[in-house]
Amino acid sequence: MERQVWASSVDAAVNEPEVQEMIKRVNFYKYPEAEAAEYDKMTTIIKIHLKNFGKGSPTNPMSYEEVTEKFRQSADFAQWPRAEIETLINLVNALETVTDMRKLTAPHCINLTEAWKEVVQHETF
Repeated sequence: MERQVWASSVDAAVNEPEVQEMIKRVNFYKYPEAEAAEYDKMTTIIKIHLKNFGKGSPTNPMSYEEVTEKFRQSADFAQWPRAEIETLINLVNALETVTDMRKLTAPHCINLTEAWKEVVQHETF
């Protein structure tokens, strides 16, 4: 039953007009590299051609403030608690003073507010 529910929600998403429009822009090709590798060694090659990559590319990098705002938007979308978002941003901003990197690599496994208080206690940033 669970698989049917998942499949029907995927079908609904695939049938959205925006997704259908994107599907029209996808092309499938045979690649000589894949054929030469006998398919069992190389099964998928994906090439993406962007019209305008915009901000965030090596030739047009984002500022720290822009990256921070992008992170906030993504974390808000993921429904992270606002206090955890801001604490994680503060921890990254004070990276040189973070004594335990697990505070950054597993943010939902610890209390970020407590981690930030520890950094603030050292006040070396």
